[in-house]
Amino acid sequence: MYRWYWMLALLAFACGEGDKNVTVPAYLSIQNLELKDSLTGAPLLDTDIRDVWCFVDGKSVGVFGLPARIPVPFSGKKEIRLYAGVWADGQADQKVNYPFYAGYIDTIDLVAGSTKAIVPKVKGTSAAFITSLFKETFEASGIEMDSFPNGGVPVRIGTENPPAGGGLRYGLVRNQATGVPKRLEITQTRAIKTPSKVFYAELQYKSNTPITIGLYGYATGQRIPSAGANELVLSASGGAWRKVYVFLANEAEQIKNSPECRVFIRANSTGLTDEYFAIDNLNLISNR
Repeated sequence: MYRWYWMLALLAFACGEGDKNVTVPAYLSIQNLELKDSLTGAPLLDTDIRDVWCFVDGKSVGVFGLPARIPVPFSGKKEIRLYAGVWADGQADQKVNYPFYAGYIDTIDLVAGSTKAIVPKVKGTSAAFITSLFKETFEASGIEMDSFPNGGVPVRIGTENPPAGGGLRYGLVRNQATGVPKRLEITQTRAIKTPSKVFYAELQYKSNTPITIGLYGYATGQRIPSAGANELVLSASGGAWRKVYVFLANEAEQIKNSPECRVFIRANSTGLTDEYFAIDNLNLISNR
């Protein structure tokens, strides 16, 4: 699937300065990227890192799905930089070098025809460069997500089969198996300043129906109707927990005249009488 990446790389770099005689590539073998907390160094679970972005002496070699055997058209001691790749909005055709994970850097002696196995350890980007605008883990006694509009299905606390890497609790929004189905939508109980830079929502979710995530524009605590609802659709997870990285910068741009915003999550009804979605570890992140 990724064969064309390294074929192009070979064509582009085979005549590179200092590597003119390299016709057989060296290989890097990478099973996975280990992500660690930037402060504690503790392993972070369920990061859903799908790809690795590889650079050698500052030149791009390509993007490779994990696990990967990367052909490198160089020999000798080279600086290797590896970056965590994710699928923005959970879509395979939106491969992203995730900006909030720091890269792995090492100097490796490459030998043509041989394979070097490495286990890159990648940390979350330092807090000096990013800011968490809002975080909800559902572990505290008071949560900051609620039904929208008022009178909708309230957020309940779920404890059965929580996602990996989280705590013991998560937010659950579910219609009853009987009765008239209600609108399933939740939003932040407090607004945040509308970001003007790179802006992602990280979250884990599971659902039996597609869900929509987006932004409402606010000013002085009131929603601005003209700001609309700018949104993205995530597919039903089939009841399994999924980690997603939702790129919301475009949605924020659409409501840039709104000084504040709130993220919302809504079920796209498919007619099931027992529709639900659950979320955990919602983190809204922007760069400083």
